[in-house]
Amino acid sequence: SGQRGGQLLPHGRLREPLSGLSRADCVVLTRCDQVNDLNPLHQQIRDLIGENPLFESTMKPRRAPLTSGPVAAFCAVGNPKSFFDQLRNSGYDLVAEKAFRDHHTYTQKDIDDLTNAATRAGAKTLITTAKDAVKLRALQFPLPYSVFEIEIALQDEEAFRRLILEATV
Repeated sequence: SGQRGGQLLPHGRLREPLSGLSRADCVVLTRCDQVNDLNPLHQQIRDLIGENPLFESTMKPRRAPLTSGPVAAFCAVGNPKSFFDQLRNSGYDLVAEKAFRDHHTYTQKDIDDLTNAATRAGAKTLITTAKDAVKLRALQFPLPYSVFEIEIALQDEEAFRRLILEATV
């Protein structure tokens, strides 16, 4: 849960108290590849859900743009570090990064400033998230930009699928 992560919004990541997990039929942990030791979290969740299924998942590229050379990344998501780390782990030469506030509405000045900073850093391409790309259609880009799309990969996808199908019958 972490020092602040275990608090309710807006001070932490929780939308309700952890005790709410006791109502869950199953729990899916996300971004497990970004945690060194899941055992304490497993135990905390097990104390709340008992023997109900507990799934682990990671985020993996669904569609990684084919870009060569240095890139500058930008996003307006809740966890920008995760996005930048994912790019590095996927082999991109990240020479500049810019995180805007979550749900930011981009302006042409944002793009111009971003492009100038990227060019100074030696980037040949800009890269962003699929969530951000939908907000960029009306803006002009002096540098080409690409979209890095990710998807969730469940550790035991077949068991999760069976659980969902059984619940809908």
